[in-house]
Formats: sequence, structure tokens, C-alpha cells
Amino acid sequence: MDIRQFISALAESKGSNEDLNGFIEVIWDGAPFMAGARHLHGRLSQRRLLGELADCILRGRSQAAGTNQGVFVGLSADSISDRMATAAADYIAKVAAGVALGLFDRRGRSDVYDTHGHLHANFAPDATSSRRAQASPRPLTSKLRTPFTGHGELLIKALLANRLPAGALGISAPDFTRFQGGDSFRGVAELARVLPFAPPTLSQILTILEQNGWLDKGDGYPRLVRIPALLKAWSAAAQTGWIEVPVRFLLPEDSPREQLLRILTEAKKSELAERSEHGRVSLAGFEACRHHGVNVVRGAPLQFYVEHLTGSSLEMLGMCSAELGSRPDAIAWAPRVPVSIFHGRVDRDGLPVCDALQCWLDLADHPARGREQADAILRKLGLDTSE
Repeated sequence: MDIRQFISALAESKGSNEDLNGFIEVIWDGAPFMAGARHLHGRLSQRRLLGELADCILRGRSQAAGTNQGVFVGLSADSISDRMATAAADYIAKVAAGVALGLFDRRGRSDVYDTHGHLHANFAPDATSSRRAQASPRPLTSKLRTPFTGHGELLIKALLANRLPAGALGISAPDFTRFQGGDSFRGVAELARVLPFAPPTLSQILTILEQNGWLDKGDGYPRLVRIPALLKAWSAAAQTGWIEVPVRFLLPEDSPREQLLRILTEAKKSELAERSEHGRVSLAGFEACRHHGVNVVRGAPLQFYVEHLTGSSLEMLGMCSAELGSRPDAIAWAPRVPVSIFHGRVDRDGLPVCDALQCWLDLADHPARGREQADAILRKLGLDTSE
């Protein structure tokens, strides 16, 4: 089947058919692709859209394993906003190179992105889509207006740790702990020795924080101010770009929790040996909160980060993507900001665990009483979001 026939059928159905769990071979410009489609019923959020996309990519790559085929994923829903579509295209460009994407909804969206995340004009059914395809890309400098990048969030953690009691965040990265508990940072050079990025990048992020009214450098020592406003903005920024995949253990044991903790501990050892396809890992979410002594929500799903979230990396960890409708053993998250997440990890007898602020960020908008758990973390740290 030609890719245009597949896309045309998907664009016309827009949810009238049931979810398609299988993939079929299609031809795009003479090249073979494994193509699959899924309709996203009910209320759609950006986090859900990206999670469904990641799951479809894992399944498609599994089908195409051992061949020279690409993967095409078609997603349809009642409504997909421009912001959601942009996030999905960014994910393709940054994380899932080699995957093409189609987004369709009942409001007329019929967008097809190539394997680099670029809108493909040849598939645009109307002038509106064509104009979107011809529009100039967003300038890269737009990202500099926010401090909520990987390096920026790690810097914020360092500056907050400086205001909190020693060990409050639990961050155990090399050289990070010596500035927890009130010792002052003595300028950019000293901060640069603690954090894993160059002084020019650090200076740029400090300037952005200052321009937003969240940093005071009046006495020569960088100090966060208006912290409640900063926390609110940070939490809002952290709710985008979510990728999560429900997983099952290939050889399940009696206790999923104990099995996951053992797997992550062993995976951390392979990180040190620099031979892991999965990259860095970390326990996250509700279970990570328990390791920080904040266990408000019981019976919540197990969650963890995998730096390189692919079907083969999950297999290396003894897991696979859970079948649709089945109960997963755990939820795998792809890191939104790897630098901040993994540099700030805590070591608990060899078990990598997200720091307390990362737990707060990850759970603040979680539907399973995440806000309640997140607020408990802030109270323990002596922080709050009320001005």
C-alpha cells in the first residue's frame, strides 16, 4: 500500500474505527515503512499524546527490527491543539529520529511529519496546512527566554539547596553537597566548578533568572528571590514534554516493587561500566518520595526514568512495553531534562533515586493524588507556592 492511501484512510476515519494494534507495510517515496494507527478516545492532554506516541513507536520499531524499514505512526483524536502537535513533532526530531508521524482530528487537522519532525507539505489537504508547512521555523533563541532547561533547572536546584538545611534535597552528585546548608556561592566561577556546564552558559541562565525577577546579584552572590512565583512557573513548565510507557517484566517475580529496585540498582552498575544501551536510570515518582521520607499516597504506580527509552533498552532491563488494556508492572519515563534529572540523583545504597525537588516537579500534576504528594514534599523542604 502507498503511504498516501494509508494516510487518506486514517484522515477520513478520524476515530470511527477501533484502535489498530498491528502494523502494515507501506511505501513512501520508494522506501518501505511499517505503519500503524491509533485513535485516542476521550480527553486528550499533551502528556497522554506523547505517551501514546512513544508506545506506538516502540511497537513499530519492534515490528521493523532486523529490516531496513522506517516507522510511520498515525494518531487521531477529536481535537489536537497546535501546542500538542508541536510537542509531538519536537519529540520526533529530538528523540525518535527515523520515525514519521501523522496527526489527524475532527477539526480538520491532517498533518504529516517526516522522519526529522518537519511538516511535509505534499500531504497537506488544504491551504491552512500548506501555510503551516511553509511557515518559518521558530527561532532557536526563543528557548533562551526561559530558565527551565536541563542546565537551568539544575542551577535552580543548586541555588535552592543553598537556602535549605544541609542534605534536604538529598542530592549526592560530586561537589554538589558542599554548598547545601547556607554556604554562599562566590560568583559564576565557583558555581561552574559545581555544575556540569561552562561559565558562559551559566552566566546566560543567571541573566534570564534575573530578568524574570527571580534572582538577586546585588551583593555579588547569586541568590534566588520571589521563590513562590519561581516555583509556580517552574511547575507549569515541567508539565510539558512528558513521555511515559507502561511496561511489564519479562520474568515477573512476586513483588514488582522489589524487582524494580533490584533492576535499577543493577542498571546503575552497568552505567559505571559504560556499556549500557539504556543509559542512566533513576527511581522516580511516588516510590522515590518514599525514599525521601514523604509517603502520602499508597498504592500508586511504580515509576522510573530511563535515559534512552527504546524497546531494546527496556529489553536490556528485563522489561517490555505492556499490551494495551493490560495492567502494567511499572511506568517508564523518558527524561524531559536529562542533565538536571540525572546529575541530581540520590544514591541509596547503590539505588539511584530522583532528588526531592525532581519528585515535586514530576508529581505536581499527576492525576493519582500527585498534587497532595507534591505539596507534602514542599512542606518538608520548607517551601511553598503561596506568595
